[in-house]
Amino acid sequence: MIFNNGTTSAASSIDIITPPTSSAGVYTYVESTGYDPIAAEWQYIDPNNPTDFFSGIMSSGQRLPNGNTLICDGDSGYFFEIDTNNNKVWEYVNPIATNETLTQGDTPATGDNIVFRAIRFAEDFSGFTGRDLTPGDPIELNFDIDFCNILSVDEYDISNEIQLFPNPTNNTITANSNLTIDKLEVYDVYGKLLTSTEESKSIRIEHLASGMYFVKIYAANKIGTKKIIKK
Repeated sequence: MIFNNGTTSAASSIDIITPPTSSAGVYTYVESTGYDPIAAEWQYIDPNNPTDFFSGIMSSGQRLPNGNTLICDGDSGYFFEIDTNNNKVWEYVNPIATNETLTQGDTPATGDNIVFRAIRFAEDFSGFTGRDLTPGDPIELNFDIDFCNILSVDEYDISNEIQLFPNPTNNTITANSNLTIDKLEVYDVYGKLLTSTEESKSIRIEHLASGMYFVKIYAANKIGTKKIIKK
């Protein structure tokens, strides 16, 4: 698996290739034609707009044991994981800039939070032996634990009672539930509140850019959080 920066096309991709070999470690080369293969066995590009996924330097891709793929968009400091259907299951932006740690909700300046690569290590990795792996606080300054902790008991229960549709959407998200909806809030991946509405089951998001967002639902004195995709 390689991260194809795509410096001549302004669109990057994750490619899996198997170069032919004549013997162990010796790759087959045909003069004047270059090395095979011509095409990748598997490839990930941004499904909506290929040029939205581009890193001209560094970056990485890693196939995980569950079949998902961990991707690092290095020059944006952007990590995300896709499932076997190329759906993003989570994403995270590196909050460490050149000379500072960013506050949750702040957007880093272009090229200010670059990351060389991202690699997942399993819990039984030998380098963890004898190490204290107790999680600490989030890296961001002024972080909001309530927003990040979307799998608490109350939130998990209420999330199962609410469906958001349509998802993906172009304009409006509506909460379908037997509960009375008190408030809806939409956050970006930085944890920044973008828009909200009270005492309504619908919220308009046509003004937001395409991408992943989180809707926080307040109902019955509980809170649920669900992921949505804006086309």
